[in-house]
Amino acid sequence: MKLNNQQRSILEKLRFAFENKKGNDEDVYKTTALGIKIIESYNRKCLWRLIEYIAFIIEYTFYPIRKYIDNKSIGIYQAKISMILEYLNIPYSIDVRKVKLNDRSIHDFVRIFKNRNNDNVIIKVMKKNEFDFNNNGEISHTKLKYFIEEYSRTTPTDNGFTYYFVFSTITAMHFCMEQFCD
Repeated sequence: MKLNNQQRSILEKLRFAFENKKGNDEDVYKTTALGIKIIESYNRKCLWRLIEYIAFIIEYTFYPIRKYIDNKSIGIYQAKISMILEYLNIPYSIDVRKVKLNDRSIHDFVRIFKNRNNDNVIIKVMKKNEFDFNNNGEISHTKLKYFIEEYSRTTPTDNGFTYYFVFSTITAMHFCMEQFCD
């Protein structure tokens, strides 16, 4: 794939940010979460996340009237509300994008909001059988790609400069992606 100057610049910024925050942690789930965090931090600036938080607060406040919360993604990892609820073991049901809580409380609201930037929320999703790409230290690049594409909601019409392409480029040295390593 031939990159234009803007794409090359984006990759350089993201790779630099990833390398500066990576540290010595060799945990593949934490490394994957960091890659997602770097990309999402670039894609969703603070102001946009603030708007998402306000929308979530309004929806939670008006839950007794609406009877659902939209399953939007919030936080630095852009985790779905349902992912956070599942991580916190808060009972809920979902119908397409409508999340219905079995019991709504201020305590649960605080817990949801506190965990919006918790990497363990998406790590729990990564470890589900359908996504788990780490088999005793051996990385299945096919399953990793599947997880990233599902997480980012990549569509079949996306080509070239995709979320997975960006992710694999900035994390290549840590995962030894097949397109970069022999």
